Amino acid sequence: MQTDAFEITRYFAASPEQVFDAWVGDEWAQWLPFPQAVVELLEVDTRVGGQYRLAMRLPDGQQMTACGVYREVLRPVRLVLTWQTSLTEHTSLVSVTLTPSGDGTFMVLRHEGLPIPAVREGHRSGWLGAFERLHKRLPIPQSAP
Repeated sequence: MQTDAFEITRYFAASPEQVFDAWVGDEWAQWLPFPQAVVELLEVDTRVGGQYRLAMRLPDGQQMTACGVYREVLRPVRLVLTWQTSLTEHTSLVSVTLTPSGDGTFMVLRHEGLPIPAVREGHRSGWLGAFERLHKRLPIPQSAP
């Protein structure tokens, strides 16, 4: 059965608050962009109805932007935002759900509204790479003595 969505589940050895905070504000620019991309602009208004815009210069000189509107902001458990990039100019929807698990967090990203298989797979691949970079940036929670 064909679908216009995909899900990625990832475990991070960090608290839900730490993972959520990585998705908002200036921290986003540290892990979301492609490797060797230079962030030229980051504007984030993390509230329902608020907008975000990230512009980066890719290694080949091409500029790429990602922008959208926050639909749901429930720190530290859920974030829903529209997603549009200059590469596809198609608006889709990204939902991030965070669930505590021991000393860490399970994150489920669902990206829907991507009917073209190549575009869907490109986004999936992009998120997987971004989550590798996020994993390296997140602090490890301190265990209680």
